[in-house]
Amino acid sequence: MLLHRQSGFTLLEIMVVLAIAGLVLGVSGPMALKLYESTQYRSAVKDVVTSLTAARYGAISSGQYVDVITTPEARTIRVGKKEVSLSDSVKLSVTSAQSLNQMIDGAGVIRFFPDGTSTGGSISLEHKNGHGIRLRVDWLLGSITQVAL
Repeated sequence: MLLHRQSGFTLLEIMVVLAIAGLVLGVSGPMALKLYESTQYRSAVKDVVTSLTAARYGAISSGQYVDVITTPEARTIRVGKKEVSLSDSVKLSVTSAQSLNQMIDGAGVIRFFPDGTSTGGSISLEHKNGHGIRLRVDWLLGSITQVAL
């Protein structure tokens, strides 16, 4: 007499697979959120560096000064008519010449001149986890350097 074995999964095998899938999903959710926030932070740093560099080259090429207006409360950086908004997960602060800051309430202004120089200053971006970077704008050369906070 031949016994026919039926193919399929047992209840125990299905439960083990579901338990493993639950563990993977439970671990991957928070990691995906951290990855997303990290990507937003890196994007914010890139946007600020790009804005500062564009302002410097814009001043040199146009022969007129160009202002970079940073509003920490609104987390925005404006160069001319172009405004960059940063993520809520990024804390923004600015240090710049006080004489220019009086022009716009609550904002910091870094001005680039046609000869490539600037008023100098720095823009700090801090991630939720406490790590951050300070972008320093040299007043003599107008160059932009990055320093860890």
